Amino acid sequence: LTFVPEELREQRVKCFNNCAAAELKLQRVEEALAACEAALSISPDNGRALLRRGQLLAQQGRDAEAALVLRRALELDPANEVVHAELSRLVKRRSAPGPAAPQEPPPGPTPPSSGCAAAPSDRAARGRVGAGARSTPWRSRLPPRRDPAPPSAEGAA
Repeated sequence: LTFVPEELREQRVKCFNNCAAAELKLQRVEEALAACEAALSISPDNGRALLRRGQLLAQQGRDAEAALVLRRALELDPANEVVHAELSRLVKRRSAPGPAAPQEPPPGPTPPSSGCAAAPSDRAARGRVGAGARSTPWRSRLPPRRDPAPPSAEGAA
C-alpha cells in the first residue's frame, strides 16, 4: 500500500484511538488518556478522541476539563447522541448534592507509559522509530502461551 501523508495521518489517528480503547478495556486510564492526547496532537478536531478524552477526564473526576472537551466534541458534531448523553451525565453529577468528586491536579503533558500511546516524536526521541509492536511493554504482561499437551499413550489404545 502506498499512503499519501494525509492518509498516513488518518491511519495514525485511528491507531491511537484504537490504542485508547484497548488501554481503557485494560482499565489503564492514564495510558488511554495519553493515547487520546496523541491522537489529538495529530488531529485536534477528531471527534472520537475528544469524546473518549472527555469520558476519561470525567472518570478521573476532572469534571471541568471533561465538560470543556465534551462541549468541543459537540461543536464539531451537534447530532452526536453519545456526546449529548455524556454531557448530560456530567451535568447531573456536578449538580447532584453529596461529596464532590475528587479533582486531579491541573493537566500537564502526560508522558506515555506504553508503546501503544507513545507519540511518534516520543519514539524518535528515544531512538525507537519503527520499533512498533515489537517493543511494547504490554506484551510482557500477557499470560504465558500454553501449547496443547501431547496425546497420552493411554488414550491412544
